[in-house]
Amino acid sequence: FNDLDYKIFSQNGEDGILDYLLFQLKIDKPKFLEIGVGDYSEANTRFIFDRCSPKGTIIDCIENFEIRVKKNIKLWRGELTIINKNINAENIKDIIENQKIFSNLDLLSLDIDGIDYWVLEKLPKNFSKIVVLEFNPIFGNKLKVTVPNVKNFNRNDYHYSNLCFGMSLMASVELMKKKNFYFLGTNLFKNNAFFVSN
Repeated sequence: FNDLDYKIFSQNGEDGILDYLLFQLKIDKPKFLEIGVGDYSEANTRFIFDRCSPKGTIIDCIENFEIRVKKNIKLWRGELTIINKNINAENIKDIIENQKIFSNLDLLSLDIDGIDYWVLEKLPKNFSKIVVLEFNPIFGNKLKVTVPNVKNFNRNDYHYSNLCFGMSLMASVELMKKKNFYFLGTNLFKNNAFFVSN
């Protein structure tokens, strides 16, 4: 992955790794879901959307989300569903069932800087072909830890350091193994883990 790490619209080199994985799996027009995208100026699926004209869904809870996203992309390039919602372990199942976005999903990216582990735990087995998960490198690479499943979790309010959020790498690897996924590696910045369905 070190040789593939390359940034176009992603934050930390995920574009190059995802491009390689999609090529290897012969997925020309991936159906994607990305949870936690900000205004979509820096996101793991932005390059894919611009290049492939695919069908995708992005979810975030920022103010004026749809207006801010539309300023950054040309919507005519593909079929993009924009959902303004704060995702948690209680409502993720409703999102899946109501939006039908998990049927034949090629790529899921999860980065909500909070209770990512607990949201991931609610997903079924084999929910996507490729998965990108943000993890907290400050938790180290040996411990299986996560922040607690706190309602309306906010990393700024939870701890003064702003560094206590998400899950450790090993927590994500162990949970994804139960979901029938194989861990491939991380980006160079060591904050995103990549998985493929077995």
